[in-house]
This record gives sequence, C-alpha cells and structure tokens, in this order.
Amino acid sequence: MSSTTNLDLELTLKALDLGADGVMIWEVEERHDAELVEEVKEELVCMGVEPERVEFRLMAPIFFKALLKFITCFVDQVKKLGKISDENREKLLT
Repeated sequence: MSSTTNLDLELTLKALDLGADGVMIWEVEERHDAELVEEVKEELVCMGVEPERVEFRLMAPIFFKALLKFITCFVDQVKKLGKISDENREKLLT
C-alpha cells in the first residue's frame, strides 16, 4: 500500500487481522513510515508473529523496476512464512 497520513499501527495490524499474511508499505517521500514499521514489527514480535511480514521501502516513482523487484521479493518472503496461525491472528487487535 502506498502510505498516507492515515497510516498507523492499528490500521497496519488490522490488515493482518483481516487476513493479510503480509503488509508492504512504500512511499515516495520520507515521513514517519519507517518508524511506524519498526513499531509494528516490535508489536508483532510480542504477539508471536514474524516481523518480516511487514516491510517498508522509500521509493521514487521513477524506480518502477525496483518497485516490481520489491513486490516480488516480498511476496516470496510472505509465501515462505506461510499463513499466520489463527491463535496469533487473534492477538493482533486485542
């Protein structure tokens, strides 16, 4: 997802709670997104969920080939991790 000012910890965890097995965030300008992703990853570790399920990249629109590679690598990474267990998914928004 391209981030917006509405992006926050709860929204990112909600995506996982609703069934996403990973969340990829890319942005064209540096804001708070990298810090948010680190916060999300810390929360995931506390919940027993792999932090590699959330990734952030700062990327200018002219680098679409790099974006394609990022998407492909992230999808492969999430596939290797498999589904989030029902037990861990229940912890995401509690």
